[in-house]
Amino acid sequence: ANNENLSLDGAELLANSFLNQRVGNDGIYGFYLYTAQFPILPDKKVQMNNLDRLEKNVNSKFVSLIGVPPGVVSWAMSLCFWVIRIFYFLVAVVTTIAHFREGLRIVKC
Repeated sequence: ANNENLSLDGAELLANSFLNQRVGNDGIYGFYLYTAQFPILPDKKVQMNNLDRLEKNVNSKFVSLIGVPPGVVSWAMSLCFWVIRIFYFLVAVVTTIAHFREGLRIVKC
C-alpha cells in the first residue's frame, strides 16, 4: 500500500480483484490457490498489469529451449507445487502425532 500510495482498503481491493481475475477466488483462499501456481504475488500495480506479457515471454523462451508446450509446463509446475504442499502437510501431521504421543508419555511418567 505504501509503495503505490494506496490506502489499506484500496490495496486489499486491488489484490482481491487481481486474485479473482487470476484464480477465481479472493482473500486467503485465493492467495493460497494463486501461490500454488506462482511462488509470489506481485506487489505493485504495474507488475499486476504486465504479468500476462511477462508470462508469455517466459513461456516462449522456455518452449524455445526445451520444446515442451507452455500448457504442459504450467500443468507440471502446478502439480509439483501441490505435491510439495501435500508433503509438508504430511510432515506436519506426523510431527504433531509424534509430539502428542511424547507429551502423553511425559505426563504418564
